[in-house]
Amino acid sequence: MELDYNNDGKMDLYITCGATWMYNCDDVLLKNTGIAFVDVSREAGIPLGDNHAKEGAVGDFNLDGFVDIFIPAWGGSKRGDQPNLLLVNQGNGTFQSITAHGIGASENVENLAGGGAGSFLSYEEGRLDIIMNFEYPGPWKYFKNLTPKGSNQFLVLKVDSDEQVSTAVGARVEAWIGNHRMTRRVGHCPSLTQSVPTWVHFGLGMATYVDRVQIFYVGGLVRVFQNVSAGFHAVSELF
Repeated sequence: MELDYNNDGKMDLYITCGATWMYNCDDVLLKNTGIAFVDVSREAGIPLGDNHAKEGAVGDFNLDGFVDIFIPAWGGSKRGDQPNLLLVNQGNGTFQSITAHGIGASENVENLAGGGAGSFLSYEEGRLDIIMNFEYPGPWKYFKNLTPKGSNQFLVLKVDSDEQVSTAVGARVEAWIGNHRMTRRVGHCPSLTQSVPTWVHFGLGMATYVDRVQIFYVGGLVRVFQNVSAGFHAVSELF
């Protein structure tokens, strides 16, 4: 999974292990230094990947301006069953593991093993929900994000192609609040889906607008927009 966990503008990588009893490995967080990827898993507080699913979900689930990670559990393990984990970004390069999040299978689901998960944008409230599938013959489950929003705001940008851009997929979008930079990739989606979304989502904390939005398209075009208010926007409306 691709994410900028430390808001330095460089896209980092989170790799789920699967099952330790099958693959003998742990989850890995690789920090992008600009010239290489460095394993920062332990210092960032990433838990051991005992039975984590093959795909997780990334997004700012509490709208505080830092990307979080949801990792479903997959089957049993030699250490016993593990819960699904929500890794809440603390904003200092570390994550806190949360298990009291309500994301899981009901007791009448035959297979409780999570096959994968993805973030899903709620157009009503601007928060990211979770969609999760369970291994055969388990169903798909949709979990609504009820995290208290408080005064935290959001920005959703729909980045489409136009007469100058043949495709927006792959573009890098930066949102700046003062010196605080958040970065997203257009078209980022979990491998368990067939869709390629062209919107990007940012939590803004208590900021009501973004000082600057910069979009770096794959073909080299760069667009800059100043003083973009919180809420939903299509890039075509910002010109």
